[in-house]
This record gives sequence, C-alpha cells and structure tokens, in this order.
Amino acid sequence: MDELVYHARWFPLGPIVAAVMGLVIVFGQDLQAVTSGQWYRLAISYMSLPVFLGMFAYYKIRYRTHVIPLDQIKLK
Repeated sequence: MDELVYHARWFPLGPIVAAVMGLVIVFGQDLQAVTSGQWYRLAISYMSLPVFLGMFAYYKIRYRTHVIPLDQIKLK
C-alpha cells in the first residue's frame, strides 16, 4: 500500500461506511413487509438478491474465473 501513488483520505473507514450504508439500504428497503409478515411483498422486494447471486455464480462457473490475491495484482 505504501508504494501506491494515490492514498484515499478516509481509507479504510470510507469503504466500511459505504458497505454498512449499502446493507442498511438493502435490508431496510421494505422493513414494513418484514415486520408485518407480508411474504409476497417481501419476496418481490428482495428478489434481486438471489438473482444477483445466481448470475454471479453462473459467471464464475461458466468462465472459470477466480479471485486474485491483492499482493499479486499488478497496478503498473
């Protein structure tokens, strides 16, 4: 990390806050359906999560991609 030219000012706090805010938005998008037990509304609100996970898994399996460790990524 010390070799990088650009250093984000609020790293690592900024990405952590962004991830937490994203989770709050995702899980809070239809909180009334969760508390009142309206399962149909709940399924419609959160249907994008399994669709995303399914498409991500399909891509990983189909194209046989893998995660590259951070220390092996070439930035220059």
